[in-house]
Amino acid sequence: MSLIEIKDLAVTIGNKQILKNINLSIEKGSVTAFVGPSGSGKTTLLRTINLLQKPTSGSLSIAGTKVVGGHISRKAIRQVRSHSTMVFQQFNLFKNYTVLQNVVQPLILSGKFSKQEAEDLANEALKKVGLIGFSEQYPATLSGGQQQRVAIARAVAFRPDIILFDEPTSALDPEMVEGVLQVIAVLARENIAMILVTHEMEFAKKIADKVVFIENGEILTQGSADLLLSNNSSHERVKAFVSSLYRGSLESSGL
Repeated sequence: MSLIEIKDLAVTIGNKQILKNINLSIEKGSVTAFVGPSGSGKTTLLRTINLLQKPTSGSLSIAGTKVVGGHISRKAIRQVRSHSTMVFQQFNLFKNYTVLQNVVQPLILSGKFSKQEAEDLANEALKKVGLIGFSEQYPATLSGGQQQRVAIARAVAFRPDIILFDEPTSALDPEMVEGVLQVIAVLARENIAMILVTHEMEFAKKIADKVVFIENGEILTQGSADLLLSNNSSHERVKAFVSSLYRGSLESSGL
């Protein structure tokens, strides 16, 4: 059975339908990239998987916990969220907490871990992201890339089944992007299901098992990252999208 099963899912916010007829299956330990033009619904779908955005209709099943749009209890929300953590575009670190405290405190507040267990998990996570030597520093003393790596450590420390990444490099200066992508690539080998909303096509092609192309609130196509994101992609819309990103990258670099 898949770790995540989404069937006929739709999301309406106000009078606007953001997602419609979403059907998606994600396996344990796999890496999935959500790609597509801005405003296509990628982030809304990511947030719906964590129930930060509730579906209007259809169903969502996470590790056996099923919720149906329009009938979602607080208990079900807690159960769904117990399996996943999220890394946002902005780092959302507490400025008055040290790096270590930023990772430790959410673990303690969850009620699942003792103070010692939380510190052990936090140190292990900071080591994974290459920041073990920064434990006593405060976020203001770190670069944007380092702050995002703290946010990733905070997500990893919970030892979740799923980590959701919402364009984790979009708020970074270009020279800081590579360090964060390297950390994510390492985590991709740890049997954690990862879902990334990203415009980093080369990175997606390198680490993703599956690419889901979303446009106008629908899944236009999905399949192997190697096939969909290659220059020989059989899907003309995806090929055009990837080519436009590549041209934009060349123009911004002055080439």
